[in-house]
Amino acid sequence: MHPTPTAVRLAKGPRPVRLICLSSYVALAGVHQYARFASSFRDVRDVTALAVAGFAAGEPLPATEDALVGLLARMVREQAGDEPYALLGMSSGGVLAYATAARLEQEGGGPAGVVLLDTYVPGDESLDQFGDQLLGGMFEREADFALMDAARLSAMSWYFNLLGRWRPGKLAAPVLLVRSSEPLNGKELAPEEWQTGWTEADHTVDVPGNHFTMMEDLSDSTARVVDAWLDELR
Repeated sequence: MHPTPTAVRLAKGPRPVRLICLSSYVALAGVHQYARFASSFRDVRDVTALAVAGFAAGEPLPATEDALVGLLARMVREQAGDEPYALLGMSSGGVLAYATAARLEQEGGGPAGVVLLDTYVPGDESLDQFGDQLLGGMFEREADFALMDAARLSAMSWYFNLLGRWRPGKLAAPVLLVRSSEPLNGKELAPEEWQTGWTEADHTVDVPGNHFTMMEDLSDSTARVVDAWLDELR
């Protein structure tokens, strides 16, 4: 049996470049992580979110990175049809968006653009200093999003091992990196000490908030940056 991610439309609108969001692969993963962000696109453009397989009890996990990316590429093609689209991923979801974009470009019919929201390359040591804050932030949000049970924690570990050595190559599509402007630990740090670099990005914009709040109370600011960039892709 092959894992099949769930696709949920979160917004609908007339603008020509639809947005397909890929869930992150942490214990709180799911289409719900884009709900507030997508609300800014209602009556503006189509926004669909794809959940990552394996986070529900009994749900199969992808056996290999190749199988995972191939599955996501198929799902994206089914959602996009013949319409222009961009891929987006928050945090580790950006890794999946980038890897899927690379596969789609190899197969033909790649995205018009890729948006990375506070995404770090797997193994980036600058993220290690926020481990406690990231885990604590997930537990604080557990009641609002998803119970971090054994299935979800096991799936997160599986994905971290599966993609731990993944590294990005250069894409033909333009890449927007949207970064949080506040470190999670609240310390006074120079940007280069904690912000993601992602050197393959073509454009980088810092938005208000930290890794969590940029997609929560401050999600409208993040959405405006993304929407303006998508308009430039037409």
